[in-house]
Amino acid sequence: MQLSRPRLSSLLPLALVLGGAALVPGSAAGADRWGRPEFVLELRGNYYYELSTRVYEPMVSLDVSLDNPAGRTTVGVDYTLDAVTSASLNFGVMNQDQLVSEYRNEEAVSVSHDTGLFAAGASYRFSKECVYNYLGTGMHSCDYVAGSGSGFVELRLFGDTMLLRAVGSHGHDDVFKRFGGRVVDGKGRLDTWYGGLYWTQILDRTTIFRASYDLMFQDGFQANAYRRVNVAGINLDERHPLMRWRHTGAFALKHRIPELGATLEVGYRYYHDDWKITGQDVDLKTYVDLTPWLELRVGYRFYAQNAAFFWKPSYGGIEDAEDPLFTGDPKLAPFQTHTLGARLELDLDVLHHVPLLRVLSNGWLDFHYDYMFQNNSYGNAHMIGFSLWFKIDP
Repeated sequence: MQLSRPRLSSLLPLALVLGGAALVPGSAAGADRWGRPEFVLELRGNYYYELSTRVYEPMVSLDVSLDNPAGRTTVGVDYTLDAVTSASLNFGVMNQDQLVSEYRNEEAVSVSHDTGLFAAGASYRFSKECVYNYLGTGMHSCDYVAGSGSGFVELRLFGDTMLLRAVGSHGHDDVFKRFGGRVVDGKGRLDTWYGGLYWTQILDRTTIFRASYDLMFQDGFQANAYRRVNVAGINLDERHPLMRWRHTGAFALKHRIPELGATLEVGYRYYHDDWKITGQDVDLKTYVDLTPWLELRVGYRFYAQNAAFFWKPSYGGIEDAEDPLFTGDPKLAPFQTHTLGARLELDLDVLHHVPLLRVLSNGWLDFHYDYMFQNNSYGNAHMIGFSLWFKIDP
């Protein structure tokens, strides 16, 4: 099924309608009980590079919030562009990747309401991915469209020392091989159902504990439409199972040491799915106040997993021709990663007395760099990013 793509310009009126319904005072409410609207603009950019993949990802979001007699209502719009080059390995087919440039545009609208004790919200996202100049042929077209809706509810208990959150979503993807507007190979659809439970507990004035459980079910096409695998001397499109149950449990403990101006955080995550992949990662972070307005964050993450039950290092044998499933995805192989990273976060209140930049003073700016060592065919990776977040006082 082909989904029509709403443009960002078509999402903005929807956000304004939702916002208008939430932000216009009712006749029974006194005007003095309504606050001024608060605008929050966030600009983000991420860069990712490894042996087989390069990604540029600019992002922008705008939230409008207003205190009202019933609580606080927020309406948001988001736009993300993923520019990905050479995202697919051709396992056993070619000695190196063939360059494939993919561009994914994602637009979203959201609305939420917070009463202090209880909060709830919903959002909708739509994305479309296009491939340009495939393998130098000059042919291009859009081959992937996806839409997803999600919602959440939150409950604060015991004087805001406990936060319980439940989330759920459903997404539908359509995947094709397309060139010049023509469907060369219709791959099919993918439906994803997701649910999660989150618990945050303040243990004392310096310590916070978090725990979560996520469940995901996917039904449909889950391979890469452009990835080929050499099976008994014949180049074939990879074949993955059509269904997948994914379970994830995690916890984290964060502790502040006021006299040192530092925070320590340790996290653990366990993953298992019915493709027989089990993965575990340990995350260690420390936050240090260098000055009242500058914070340094340093972290280390270790991840290890085994292989999917149908993964093989090679499908070159005659007997492999009988295999109903085969893959060229390095993420389904056994591998380990070690990630080292650092982040600098600047409180822009330091600009409060700079006339031309005062508009940014109610916000923050951060830069981060991470380097990932991984022992699969993707190779080591560089990750660079920045975020600029600030409130706009009308």
